[in-house]
Amino acid sequence: DDRFQIGVSDTLSGGKIIADRTNALAGDTVTFTVAADTDFNAGDVSVIGFDGNTLVRIQTVSDGQGGYTFTMPSYPVIINADCYMLCDVTGDGMVDIIDLIRMKKYLADIQSIIHTAAADACSDGELNAEDTAAIKKALLFK
Repeated sequence: DDRFQIGVSDTLSGGKIIADRTNALAGDTVTFTVAADTDFNAGDVSVIGFDGNTLVRIQTVSDGQGGYTFTMPSYPVIINADCYMLCDVTGDGMVDIIDLIRMKKYLADIQSIIHTAAADACSDGELNAEDTAAIKKALLFK
């Protein structure tokens, strides 16, 4: 049986990765889900394999709702993902006044580095005053 191992990264915080199997034959379609915890969103997802000489990034297809598929190569792979906390503009794992200050500076075009996906608290693809209001609300109900 020429099955190859499918590993799941255990370093993900703010969510979990659920694969439909732990090994597969080359050419099989493998399905997995990235389930973010409450107040988190799934970020980057990757499947990395090692063909014996080099690391290879395997193409994944997203269903747009946290589900992904890939075609199993003829070597082992590991599924990786990251999750980020909504409104955590600084990416430090908590929402605090610093996030609000950074967001205001960013919107005022004052030099400020932010985690743009986390800053898009309204999930509308735009960074604006509505996102700032959502960060304020997150601070009030903290």
